[in-house]
This record gives sequence, C-alpha cells and structure tokens, in this order.
Amino acid sequence: YQRRVREAVVSTQSTGEKDTTKVVMDMFESRVEKYYTNETSEAENQAIDVFQTSLECCGFDSFEDYDPTPPESCCRQEDTAWDECPTADQFKEGCEKSMKEFMDGAQDLIAAVIGFALLLNVVSIASACYIKRNTVPYDKM
Repeated sequence: YQRRVREAVVSTQSTGEKDTTKVVMDMFESRVEKYYTNETSEAENQAIDVFQTSLECCGFDSFEDYDPTPPESCCRQEDTAWDECPTADQFKEGCEKSMKEFMDGAQDLIAAVIGFALLLNVVSIASACYIKRNTVPYDKM
C-alpha cells in the first residue's frame, strides 16, 4: 500500500507538475483578460486580486494586460486606485514568473507533507507491531 502511494507521489511530481502549473497559469491568464467583463465572477476577481497583492505583480504579462486601467490590487497601497498610486508602489511586472515559482514551491511543499505523512505512517505501524509483540496478553497475567 505505502509503495503504491509513494509511486503515485513520484509519478505526480514527474509528470503532473508541469501540467498542473500550466492549467493554473492558463486559467489565471484567461481570467485576467476578462477581469472587467461580466464573464468572471466576483470571487474569481478577488482570487486574482489576492494573487497580485501577495506576489506583488500585475496582470499576466504586465500591468498593460488590463484595459482601461489595472485594478487596485496592482498597487502596494491598500484600496488605492491605479491612477492615484505612486509610481514606486505600482506593480508593473506580470505575474507569470512569480506565479510559476509559487506553484513550483507549493508542489514541493505538498510532496514534503505527503512524504512526512508516509514516514509517520511507517513509524506508527512499526510502533504498533513492537507494542503488540512485547505486550503480555491479559488472560496470561
């Protein structure tokens, strides 16, 4: 069982990592393009805003991806419109590079957590076997 889980984790890391990152990146890019249209929900726009604020970036390729102007999340100062945001506080670099680095880091973290869980599982099984082997049955006391 544990070997199959470990193989699945390794397989996901080797084949699925690039696919997962590409899917997320494509989705982000398409949502940025539709930010000011009725084709995205408020929740999708908020997700874009969170990414942009957290990663300190704007748009997919650059802040110019937005028409007419970038949203407030492209400014380091909270709740400040782009036109009122000081140039030094404007996020002008696109999110593509930062997001890819974030996704790669997140996948590494997930793999580490799964690896730790597997290790904890093995230790638990070994401990249970040790206790079972070294415990005197109740009826023989």
